[in-house]
Amino acid sequence: RDIWVSGYQDDYDLARLIVAGEHVKLPFDGPAVLFSPSHSICLVTNKPDADTLTRMIGIGEQLAESHRAFSQFLWAMTGDHRWDRWMPAANDEGAKAAELQAARELLSQYTDQKDILDGQLEARDEDSFVASLSIYDRPEGLRSFCTYTLNLPSYLPQADQVAIVDPDGSEDTALLGTLPWDRFVSLLGDSLRPMPQWLPARFDLTSRLSGSVESELRKHAEPM
Repeated sequence: RDIWVSGYQDDYDLARLIVAGEHVKLPFDGPAVLFSPSHSICLVTNKPDADTLTRMIGIGEQLAESHRAFSQFLWAMTGDHRWDRWMPAANDEGAKAAELQAARELLSQYTDQKDILDGQLEARDEDSFVASLSIYDRPEGLRSFCTYTLNLPSYLPQADQVAIVDPDGSEDTALLGTLPWDRFVSLLGDSLRPMPQWLPARFDLTSRLSGSVESELRKHAEPM
């Protein structure tokens, strides 16, 4: 078999593998890649090709449906017998699976964060928008997006691209275009404020934009 599934499933499966270190016993030798969608579901393979990884992830997700979620990352045993994030080179066969799992984990973290922040805003009766993160598969690879509606008080996740929306536009003209995150940050200056208490990164854009900043956003937004 090329996929090993821990048989304990008692909420300590991952902890056992971490504590075992160099003494961990798996039914195969060589490099090992681990997927642990919950603390009580652990799967390991020594064949990190795309098909095997996809199969392992599918089995893990099915087994973990009724368990407390842990992580979507893939992990690998390091030379000093620790489990660390598996980040293969871009040209390696398993790279796409690792990239996709990292994207899924980021989406999960931002979804949980949004739920918490929405609850806090409701508790203090603040009428601001907590933006979600979206990830799309583009020709150049996976890219993350968030949406900012001009002068709508918002809390934004950090994304590769920001879609700029005109609140006064029609259904066909509301989307002005997108900006790369770095360009978006440079145009906003001090209006975009980091929120260091939140991980993954989120930013406060609740102040009203000056006319010149709004004009620059409209000017530089690029069609999708």
